[in-house]
Amino acid sequence: MKLKKGVMKTATIEILNEGETVFGSRTAGDYFVREYEDGEEMGGGFFKTITEAEAAVREYQNETK
Repeated sequence: MKLKKGVMKTATIEILNEGETVFGSRTAGDYFVREYEDGEEMGGGFFKTITEAEAAVREYQNETK
């Protein structure tokens, strides 16, 4: 029986400068969360507060597939 290797989930929170664009567009918030699995970027989102961004990171890291 082959054991499945665990996926390492990490995330970063980037604090955006006022008026900064990402991918050429204005953002919906001042905090950009990037989500990674085994070092490969898999997704992310924008949040208005650091508290919302931190909650999103915790939720992402605790979810299972």
